[in-house]
Amino acid sequence: SFEKQRAFIADASHELKTPLTLIRADAEVVLYRGHLNQEDQKLVEHSLAETDRMGAILSDLLLVARLDADEADVATKPFDLVSVLSEEAERFGVRAADKEVHLEVQTPSELLTRGDSKRTRQIIAVLLDNAVRFVPPGGSIAVSGRLQDRWVEASVTDTGPGISPEHLPHLFDRFYRAEASHTRGTSGGTGLGLAIARELARAQDGDLVAENVEGRGATFRLRLPRE
Repeated sequence: SFEKQRAFIADASHELKTPLTLIRADAEVVLYRGHLNQEDQKLVEHSLAETDRMGAILSDLLLVARLDADEADVATKPFDLVSVLSEEAERFGVRAADKEVHLEVQTPSELLTRGDSKRTRQIIAVLLDNAVRFVPPGGSIAVSGRLQDRWVEASVTDTGPGISPEHLPHLFDRFYRAEASHTRGTSGGTGLGLAIARELARAQDGDLVAENVEGRGATFRLRLPRE
């Protein structure tokens, strides 16, 4: 039953990608022609945004199916975690600034690890997306990295509302959602973001954990093998 469910999710996600792409292309053509009044233009723009959101959800579902089947493309190569943290923090810095949230990065000059830099970027993106979303204006997000005995660790700490104790054990469960907790991922609140992030970390022989910081918010710690 599990295998049939996994195959259905993979097949359905893949098949829905094509019509979704065509819908988006048609909407872009209508918008490009410029014959719409202001009200209709907003409707088409809204449709494009929803199409993008659906595309992200389908991508997440397809990745989940591939992870379950141990078919996800996850490399095992040396890379510098500092570069990943710095570039992702810079990418999310604009959103943070727009919300009047201070985002800072504190890392050594180099953190050599072994894994998949692209998949690690996905993990950090999920953590920063959640942090920016939940930290109130005037708050802060700290991205840091350090060496441990066997691990290279990256952490994202925020001054948001933290994670309620009843939600903490379920934080990385698929499709788990809870308001006022760090449970929504990059897919627009489907509850897949953090689940995928942890599975991608474990696929690299690492792990992803979360904890409350007393009087401060929440911290997510990504551990990857030290090179």
